[in-house]
Amino acid sequence: MDKTQAARWISVLFNPLWVGALFFIWLVNILPYGQREAVLVLISGILSTVVIPLAIVAVLVKSGRAENMDVPDRKKRFLPFALFSLEYFIFVILNRLLELPVSFQAVMWVVLVNTLIYAVITLWWKVSIHAAGIAGYIVCVLWFLDLFCILAFLPLLLTAWSRVHLKAHTLAQVIVGSILGIALTYFQLEYYATYF
Repeated sequence: MDKTQAARWISVLFNPLWVGALFFIWLVNILPYGQREAVLVLISGILSTVVIPLAIVAVLVKSGRAENMDVPDRKKRFLPFALFSLEYFIFVILNRLLELPVSFQAVMWVVLVNTLIYAVITLWWKVSIHAAGIAGYIVCVLWFLDLFCILAFLPLLLTAWSRVHLKAHTLAQVIVGSILGIALTYFQLEYYATYF
């Protein structure tokens, strides 16, 4: 396997959509949720951050509004971000109405707020969502485990390398995406922990 093939595999493996599904499966196994809560968290988390976003992008690709699932053209990224934000907001409200665990609601608020911020940034610049998304999920895992481990960021480094190697992003775009994913996620989780 050459470097380009490896980069493609890493880019697919560490796509924030798949990692999101794994994160919610991990979350219901690490936190003391009841059976009802665990099932609803899995349904809400995976439906809102994996299934619906995939469907949205698939429709955009089929209609010609995006070249492929990565939506490489910055000018075409705002629409999917806006649609993601709308559906995340709907799920945030549903999660509240269903009285799902506050820990899960906090994660979903982070997903919503981060997506809104990336949507605004993408009007002017193409930040790496792969890097931002992976960074955010790593911070969530470390935050819930109440620990810091530099090795946990290895998937982020691999993802950043793959996106630059594939020329999907510049080095600056993956660095900024990584920093935003880490900082925005950490400070929001701390805020929710303090006030909710």
